[in-house]
Amino acid sequence: MTIIYIDPDQSEIWLESSTSANKVVRLALTSMTWCNLLVKDIEQTTVFGENTRKTLRKNSLNIVNVYFTPALPVDDCSDVMASPASFRSTIVESFILDTPSYGEKLPQLRESLGFELPEAPFPGDDNEVKAAYVRHAALSTAFQEIKKEQNVFEAGRPFFTYIFLFVQIGMFFLLEMNGGSQNFHTLIKYGAKYNPLIEDGEWWRLFLPMFLHIGLLHLLTNSLSLYYIGTAVERIYGNVRFILIYLFAGFLGFLASFVFNTSLSAGASGAIFGCFGALLYFGLLQPKIFFRTMGYNIILLVVINLGIGFTLAVVDNSGHIGGLIGGFLAAAIVRTPREAKKLTTQVPALAATAAIVWALISKGY
Repeated sequence: MTIIYIDPDQSEIWLESSTSANKVVRLALTSMTWCNLLVKDIEQTTVFGENTRKTLRKNSLNIVNVYFTPALPVDDCSDVMASPASFRSTIVESFILDTPSYGEKLPQLRESLGFELPEAPFPGDDNEVKAAYVRHAALSTAFQEIKKEQNVFEAGRPFFTYIFLFVQIGMFFLLEMNGGSQNFHTLIKYGAKYNPLIEDGEWWRLFLPMFLHIGLLHLLTNSLSLYYIGTAVERIYGNVRFILIYLFAGFLGFLASFVFNTSLSAGASGAIFGCFGALLYFGLLQPKIFFRTMGYNIILLVVINLGIGFTLAVVDNSGHIGGLIGGFLAAAIVRTPREAKKLTTQVPALAATAAIVWALISKGY
């Protein structure tokens, strides 16, 4: 299980199950002297659980709420514990494990949790010492797992993202000073994608257009997208892998545009969609981390942008789709630093990439 919340004094811990998509376990070390205190705490747990469900972006959430207490409340709480509490899409099933009846209540709790638990407390006179040791070991392991997840986003500090931003902004000013970034002849002169010249052998027009932009709005939207998406990809894949992903995605985007779109085009959109593709591939490698951090937002952005591309004729959606596929395949080839030595996807990705590039070049020429 993964820690999603821990109280500063370690009297309350929330854990997310790794085997059940919508189960969370709350462990609370407390002394419930009266039933009304228990009712109030369960109500607060359901509200906090509903907020946690929204944070984790789950359709529903089942919380196993376990109280560890020296003794049961003075008054009768059997009716409170008889049925689960609920709030919107969150259901809370509560258990009280008091010291005298700890062993008797374990089977029911074990059934609800779905995994084995110790049958009884530590034997002997040094229970507190042993419990403290086990607690420390468990927390240490949990924090190591959290650190391992954080390291996923520390493969490289953003550097080449800023280089690409600097280059495309510099190229924009160069276009503006030599006829304008929306001037047809200026764009062709400085390398925009123009099918007749590519057919004549100017293959470099499949690379250079990713650094050219048509108008200030085009530059601003792509620069903002690159700043936010590019830095995420560079942190996950590292500097060198990011360069390969970005450039290949841009190339495949313009190659697809060359085949399916006869209009003049330019811009970093295909390469940026390649960054989306790389993040989607990361989602296949690390689905839990992906959906807990950025996953739903990335998928939503891809769907929205592709939808806009299909509705607006001025948008080169073939380039976007080509870039998305190119980024996904490039990420599958280079993989993240943690997965680099595993060849499970590299060979199929290389074969698919070669087949797609060959097919597009053959059709284009």
